[in-house]
Amino acid sequence: MRPVSQNGSEFPALGAELVANMREWRSHYPDDQPRAALLMCLHEVHDRDGWISPEAMAQIAGVLGIPPIQVEEVVSFYPLLSDRPRGKAHVRVCRTLSCAVGGMSGLLAHMKGTYGIDPGGDTDDGRVSLDTAECIAACGMAPAVLIGMDRHECVTPERLDELIEQAAAGA
Repeated sequence: MRPVSQNGSEFPALGAELVANMREWRSHYPDDQPRAALLMCLHEVHDRDGWISPEAMAQIAGVLGIPPIQVEEVVSFYPLLSDRPRGKAHVRVCRTLSCAVGGMSGLLAHMKGTYGIDPGGDTDDGRVSLDTAECIAACGMAPAVLIGMDRHECVTPERLDELIEQAAAGA
């Protein structure tokens, strides 16, 4: 196990205030379970930065006193956490059966034709990112997408363009 730093200066990607918060969260769990605070730490960094950099992952591991691979495993497992910067309009198209039957492939084809991106890609200007997502709990209103953390149902290609423009403009 890695030693836990006593001051935040060793964690510049996190900042002293966030390091203090992480230590507080960590203190609520048994000493032998430092990973218990990991998701809170990851969400805080992701909410602040829009992604979790390799430096931030290593520094979170340092604060919690866990191996960096344990942080990387969690980041790579959860689709709402990103290990790279994403566009201001981060589109996630639901790919489960209801959405597939309801028109998901048409939305993906529209993204390819209009924005030139496939799932996992970004537009050249970095404004729009595209991914697929597992069920986003809108099976009765397919196809559904997440843009950022906002769910949209019964999305048409035209509506998708409107949503992307709103998100990219910061509306």
